[in-house]
Amino acid sequence: MSVKYIIFIFYDRDYEVMWSPMGLGADDRAGVWIILELLKRGYRPSIVFTLGEEVGGIGANKLVTDYPDISKILPNTKFLVELDRQGEDDAVYYHCDNPQFEQWIQSYGFVKDWGTFTDISIIAPVWKTAAVNLSVGYYNEHSQIEHLMLKSTRLTLLKVEKMLEDTAKGMLPANYTYIPEKPKKIIKKHFPSDICPLCHVKLSETNRVSVSDWFVDMKYICEDCYKEYFIN
Repeated sequence: MSVKYIIFIFYDRDYEVMWSPMGLGADDRAGVWIILELLKRGYRPSIVFTLGEEVGGIGANKLVTDYPDISKILPNTKFLVELDRQGEDDAVYYHCDNPQFEQWIQSYGFVKDWGTFTDISIIAPVWKTAAVNLSVGYYNEHSQIEHLMLKSTRLTLLKVEKMLEDTAKGMLPANYTYIPEKPKKIIKKHFPSDICPLCHVKLSETNRVSVSDWFVDMKYICEDCYKEYFIN
């Protein structure tokens, strides 16, 4: 006999918030909904769906390995937008440092924030195209208290729609290229090598994650801090 699972999703009409005690999965569903809604409205941007972001960007790595030159598959690509950031109005550029691109994105009401890793941090430098990850309204992702603020989701939809309209009208100032940020040496923290420098818990072989590729003086952090600060 097959077992049937019932998933309860709750929606508060007054606050326009959605949640589920079983986990909502708004990361990545909110971003996918925005993309599908743009398609329903008649827009036809080039779209890439990837898998395995939370386990090292497996899909993004496969993409740039198979298609390292974007000009051969998506000629005249002007910029990249990822819809996978928590919150309401964040714009995160990771290691892309293109001030003109940032100014253009933020002219639509986004505020610059910081992150360390997501799919575009793999794709943008290989494709040499400026990229941004935008908020889609979810909070407390990957947990039972994850919730989605639908007003924020719809607001991002409208902002991205306006970007597409302006681009189609030739109002985009330029085709934005990827400019790598200059390495920043982090002041060395005098913690033992078996202590997480961010939260100070004791590290072990099972709970430590290497971040030496990103930082000069920080080799390992704990798995909880990696999930908190290094994803999205």
